Amino acid sequence: MNPTLMDVGAWLLTYAVHSTVLLGAAALLTWRLVRRDAWRDTLWKAALFGGLVTATVQTALDLRPRAGSWDLGPAPSAAATPVLAPAVVTRDAVVEGVREAAAQPPAARAPQPLAPASAEDAVTPPPSMLAGLPDTGTLLGLWTVVAAALLGRLAWRQGRLRRMLRQRREVADGEVLGTLAELRRNAGVWMPVRLSASEVAPTPLALGRAEICVPPRFLGEMDRDHQRAALAHELAHLVRRDPLWHFAASAVGALFFFQPLNLLARRRLRESAEFLCDEWAARQTGSPLGLARCLAQVASWVAPGRDPIPAGTMAMAEGGSPLLRRVERLTAWRPAAELSPVLRTAAALAVLLPVAAMAPGVTAGREAPVRNEVALPPERVQEQVIEHKNPDETLAQRWEWALADARRRGGTAWIVYTFP
Repeated sequence: MNPTLMDVGAWLLTYAVHSTVLLGAAALLTWRLVRRDAWRDTLWKAALFGGLVTATVQTALDLRPRAGSWDLGPAPSAAATPVLAPAVVTRDAVVEGVREAAAQPPAARAPQPLAPASAEDAVTPPPSMLAGLPDTGTLLGLWTVVAAALLGRLAWRQGRLRRMLRQRREVADGEVLGTLAELRRNAGVWMPVRLSASEVAPTPLALGRAEICVPPRFLGEMDRDHQRAALAHELAHLVRRDPLWHFAASAVGALFFFQPLNLLARRRLRESAEFLCDEWAARQTGSPLGLARCLAQVASWVAPGRDPIPAGTMAMAEGGSPLLRRVERLTAWRPAAELSPVLRTAAALAVLLPVAAMAPGVTAGREAPVRNEVALPPERVQEQVIEHKNPDETLAQRWEWALADARRRGGTAWIVYTFP
């Protein structure tokens, strides 16, 4: 197996583990404990995108998580070659072997090999975590095909959106443009925002980084207060960069389709984005009830069964939007202080760092010849006695020869000498 493919497979499995930990924790926390929308939004973003960060940090830095890790090594081959494990030979056994060898005829003093291993002595290494499944290359091939198809579908929808909105035109209504400019000035939004109109836009849409697209009825049927509320809501999406976040979440969902909790995270992110933009618009306009009435009017423009809004847009009202809850929240809305972006970023890091350091991961094994080690019991060990061939040399010469021979053979050796 190609080492690069093994690394990719290990990273994907590490992502699967980390994303499950993060998304599961986010689901539990937002179910009972975390109630404020800003904190929910931060938690779901950290959970959805944090698995990419923690898996990359853990594998790139070769961290050893406290919860341990699994090896993505190949399963052992059935034709593994048995080898002998080093046997521990005591000093007394060597001395006794020397005495026995000295009492034998010279022809019997040649070095003897270790006893051969038998089948019952073989110790098989534990199988890899993917034993019984298709090999890693096949699994990566399937992932590549499915992910490419889903990403292609996402790109097709983006292209379809651009084709649908190709004929949109700039809004020339001076009062509407003045309302948008006033909202930007009061909120401290200095980036230029394009305002366009299109027949195919079902509701006001936030597009990309700096564009709001409205349907023609927005200009002809909606009064000025409702227009102001709608523009404030869509401007909030641009300030929060919600279209880009939503597109990135869709790409993560397509690329890592094997993680079902990503779909839940995307829904919760879209929901929290609508709630937070409603709050932002109510704060800027000072009229939460006007925004609630505006939402009801815009919702009446959405035809039932309409195709979902493509990624990269944020519709003011759509089929999947919790419209009733939004209206109820606006009727009971009270001003509250906004959370600092620095505080939210610090909270996200506080969630991700422990996961990177402690959550279990997967390491990439390397294919290598598998050896079944055989540990021989002491009674089956036959000592090798190597004698110097020239007893006429001095003790110092024979000592140097013994050291050199021991280094050449490797392992552990006893050097024994006797006096007649």
